[in-house]
Amino acid sequence: MISIAVCDDNRPALEKLAAILREICGRYWEGFEIRTFESGESLLEAHEKAPFDILFLDIRMPGMDGFSAAERIRRQGGKRVSVIFVTSQEELVYQVFPYAPYAFIRKRSDGLIRKDLEDVIRRLSGEYLQETCLKLETAYHVAEYVRVR
Repeated sequence: MISIAVCDDNRPALEKLAAILREICGRYWEGFEIRTFESGESLLEAHEKAPFDILFLDIRMPGMDGFSAAERIRRQGGKRVSVIFVTSQEELVYQVFPYAPYAFIRKRSDGLIRKDLEDVIRRLSGEYLQETCLKLETAYHVAEYVRVR
């Protein structure tokens, strides 16, 4: 089961992105779940309980922005997470590099964003179909997730 989170403070944009992703993901994976969040804080809380495999993050949000959420999730360690930043502010492209994103997608017309999402999901599907995730516990009962190809 591929677990996907979509986070955007703009409800119409969030719903549109999630709907497009449901359609695209259904063509690549039999088992996937998409959950939506309107704040970085609510995303982080859910991720701490059950880590996501893939995150689609808006960058500019009130409170915890996408950069802060990505940084906190990376610091948690554990399961590898593919972070995809989705924003209408193209000028932020160079500011995403410290967060090691899988991709950067610009919010554009429905047709163009659909094409960009299709490209990202196609690439991710190849990786997730070839990998198995093993959970290892250290002597101090700390869980580590390791992907094996």
